[in-house]
Amino acid sequence: MLGALLHNVLHHVRSMAEKLATRIVILLLIVISMVVVIKYGMARHLAEYNETASAQRALRWDQSCPDALNTLARSQLNKDPKQAENLLRDAIDARPVNAESILMLSGLETDPLLASRLIEIAVSFNPSYANILIAAAKHWAERGEDSRAIALWSDALMANPDTKKQLFPVFSSVAEDPTARHLLHDVIDNKPPWWEDFFQVLARTARATESVQAVFAELEKNQVYPPTARERRAFVKRLLKEGLTKEAYLVWMEGLSKEERHHLGLIYNGGFEIEPDNAGFDWIVHSPKSTQAGTTITAFGATGKKALRVVLRDFKARYQHIWQRLFLEPGDYQMKGWVRVDSLRTRRGFH
Repeated sequence: MLGALLHNVLHHVRSMAEKLATRIVILLLIVISMVVVIKYGMARHLAEYNETASAQRALRWDQSCPDALNTLARSQLNKDPKQAENLLRDAIDARPVNAESILMLSGLETDPLLASRLIEIAVSFNPSYANILIAAAKHWAERGEDSRAIALWSDALMANPDTKKQLFPVFSSVAEDPTARHLLHDVIDNKPPWWEDFFQVLARTARATESVQAVFAELEKNQVYPPTARERRAFVKRLLKEGLTKEAYLVWMEGLSKEERHHLGLIYNGGFEIEPDNAGFDWIVHSPKSTQAGTTITAFGATGKKALRVVLRDFKARYQHIWQRLFLEPGDYQMKGWVRVDSLRTRRGFH
């Protein structure tokens, strides 16, 4: 009886010891995991500052933190290239798919072929990271591979539209250089998403109108992606600014649809049957405060289906906010039309 009781007590104690040991092991694993998380988390946090001092502190937490190694390597590129190379190799060992490290390492490589291969590897690891693409483009441009540089700059703009502040001036310089303009052929043929915005900037800021004319001529050759309304509008605006009225009129007219061409005449869209475009040789309609202007369907006092409707709400100034550029031979012309006034109250009358 006493032996059985002692056996039960020992079994119970052993069971409790096993449970306690299991709990201690679990607790140790949790503590170790927390230490690891804190260690690497602190290292990454400090490395994000991209400062040498912060990078050195990060390496005290994690000696193989790639971002910290990159920061230190960057600070040594000119001072101690060999030390920078060692740091970059350590960063790549810690994170093999490390495009930034590979990119910096390519700049230290004296073998041109190996440097170019490293650039290609960096781009393949991060094909949608604009900074990597821009750095790779710089590499190829310095080696006379202008076509590859243009393609990478285009990819960078698609990856990050905010790079247009940096890259639009680059593309403008290419467009304004007659000896380099051919490099834009592939871009014009494919019309990447950023192109329309760029052409508007070029049309507005190019030093020579001939540069804009040359680029637009290439756009007109594109059978798949002909000039868009935005591109044509920007080009017409530049031509008008330079006083090239005849060319501006022809470019504007070529962009009209079949329906819009039905409304050509001494005055375009004289019956306001289509909504004014506010550009080129169409009606220019402004609606200052307390006014509203636009086309509306009407059957009273108009020969067509629509008419221009102007609403004035306590508007006290002289209304002269609708006009149109005319491309006519010099001479005397008389304009006639129908006007219906509704609920108009004025001190000076209507004329």
